[in-house]
Amino acid sequence: MLDRDPSTISVVQALLEPKSIAIVGASAREGSVSARPLELLLRHGYAGNIYPVNPRYEQIGATPCFSDLSAIGEQVDLVLSMVPAAATIDVVRAAGNVGAKVVVVFASGFAEIGAEGAALQEQLVAEAKRANVRVLGPNCQGAINPSAAVFATFTAAAQRDLASGSGVAFVGQSGAVGGSVLDMAAELGLSLDAWVATGNQADLDLVEVATALIADEKIRTVLMYAEGISDVSGFERLCAAAHAADKSLVLLRSGRSVVGKRAAAAHTGAVLGADDTVLRAARQHGVMLVDDVDELLAAPMMLTGRMIGGRNLAIITTSGGGGILLADHCDAHGLRVRELSERTQRSLEQFVPAFGSVSNPVDVTAQILNTPTAFEDFAQVCAISAADPDVDGVAIVLTMVTGKRGADLARAIVDAMTNADTKPVWVAWLASRSQTAEGRDVLRAGGVPTFDSVGALARAVAQLAP
Repeated sequence: MLDRDPSTISVVQALLEPKSIAIVGASAREGSVSARPLELLLRHGYAGNIYPVNPRYEQIGATPCFSDLSAIGEQVDLVLSMVPAAATIDVVRAAGNVGAKVVVVFASGFAEIGAEGAALQEQLVAEAKRANVRVLGPNCQGAINPSAAVFATFTAAAQRDLASGSGVAFVGQSGAVGGSVLDMAAELGLSLDAWVATGNQADLDLVEVATALIADEKIRTVLMYAEGISDVSGFERLCAAAHAADKSLVLLRSGRSVVGKRAAAAHTGAVLGADDTVLRAARQHGVMLVDDVDELLAAPMMLTGRMIGGRNLAIITTSGGGGILLADHCDAHGLRVRELSERTQRSLEQFVPAFGSVSNPVDVTAQILNTPTAFEDFAQVCAISAADPDVDGVAIVLTMVTGKRGADLARAIVDAMTNADTKPVWVAWLASRSQTAEGRDVLRAGGVPTFDSVGALARAVAQLAP
């Protein structure tokens, strides 16, 4: 049973499912950052009440504009503060007076700039407590809930159409990294049911937000980007709650080096907690730890696909070099690339050219793709390798197999692995996305995780292998 904090859950609900949104400092200047939240809400069809607040305007476009929050005359669930840092305390005070639960403070100029900014941030938090409101930020890029058309953000990544329904959510400290995650996820066909960028975390932090997301029945996987986890005990409770609910956490940590810590402090004023405790809690409760954004985005498919039962991999490659590179990465991450059985090798010899290799890695060479039965033969190689009793999963390295041929090969892989003894398969495609887009779509639709590098594939598999 989840250890639910009703107050935090209701706050995150007000952030992601508000019935009304006020935008203080909204601008009529088309294309400006201050104009973007209103533009996004209108473009995506937010159905709640929208209240732009700026004494310079009577209306922005067709939307009435108010001189201040008190002039609205109605309760407001969520307030977006677009004003400079020095004016945010007044916004928070006024937000409390109109019954808001959350204020998103976009402005920078707080703890990330040093002692003077840190003092202002402390004043902001103190005023929020007096006003009985929670603050997301400052120095953040807000939140998105596509299913409710809530775009409480100014990130340019939200200007494209965004789907929902995946059961995957993201919360992270960096708005820029978060924007990249949002954009890259959309390109990969991975919809995000919630997206939250916490910035300086003066009040609400990513652990609190992630805990509330884990409590949401619609969310099955939470992706996290952390520059610093100061609430280590809260993180331990989050990990335990996710494990108890049979939900997945995926954590990308930065600021682990001396230089990285210094950069994180300058970026969001981040404070890294006891990293060994964070790692212990993550490993104890099955949190997936990743090293880069591409691995973070691959994780949901890895977690929802077939799970690997051991650490023995068969590698199939169209390039001897690509297979060697993956074998090296597997060895570095504790994955085993053992020679395939004699029976398996004899079966493979029917389809692999004599100048290739059937031992493991299985090097089919580019020649196999020049035969009349190229795709059928490749599919047979995949199925035979997967059937080896000592193989727990199949890793395929594709190089410059692009365009229609690449798409046809992807279909062959999906068809071959559909009944491949229930073993998982992954692909590292070492060619540009522009030339392999159709093939990647085929693999994604078939439930085959696809990576841009062999290192990313090996790290992701190693995280899940028992």
